[in-house]
Amino acid sequence: ALNRELLALWKRLRCSRRHMDLVERTVDNVRDVVQMVDVRLDVEPFGSAFNGFGNDSSDVDIRILNLPADLSSRGKVQVIDAIARILRRSWRCRVSVPGRGRIRVPVLRFRDPQTGIDVDLSLPLNAYAPENTALLAEYAALDQRVCILGHAIKYWAKQREIADASTGNLSSYSFVLLAIYYLQRRSIVPSLQSREVVGRTWQERVPGAGFSRGTRELHEYMRHRGGFDRKASAGSL
Repeated sequence: ALNRELLALWKRLRCSRRHMDLVERTVDNVRDVVQMVDVRLDVEPFGSAFNGFGNDSSDVDIRILNLPADLSSRGKVQVIDAIARILRRSWRCRVSVPGRGRIRVPVLRFRDPQTGIDVDLSLPLNAYAPENTALLAEYAALDQRVCILGHAIKYWAKQREIADASTGNLSSYSFVLLAIYYLQRRSIVPSLQSREVVGRTWQERVPGAGFSRGTRELHEYMRHRGGFDRKASAGSL
């Protein structure tokens, strides 16, 4: 019974194809706005909408790429301000800047009027953000039980209002990591950050953030190595 409930919850919470289409359109729309400031700039999405643990209410996190390496903090703020002016003028949308005055380079928060998707637009201050997204996406693709339990833990934490790092609690990302660690300890999935898993698929695009990639190769590794529990239901876990 519990397994059926968890499966139903996951099917209800996971991102629909329609939502992902809207998210992808939003990324394209934001790219167009950013390139109105400088055609050399680009954008990169990350976060729950792309890591396999999002839902149809997920916003989209986007970071700006290709800024000059020697651009000062003041120059970065000027880029953010220029984008905000374009959004207000062209999209006629409300743009908030949470943290202005408290952080050196603010984040823009707004809603795409064409898609209705909320956006957090920032500068690439955290080099690990896209790799964190890719790592969770690999786990999500590896075993459906990872998705089911990850969504359930996130839902549980959000219902109790404890999935918010800004309030001194763990982030929803951290709760998903805890669920994955538990599944590793139960021999459901391997640690993709271990070089011993699949050495030939190991990639370290950002120093210190390497992991094995490639669902087909990882399934092959798990099948040949053995010892992984393929039968335990999400409910029993």
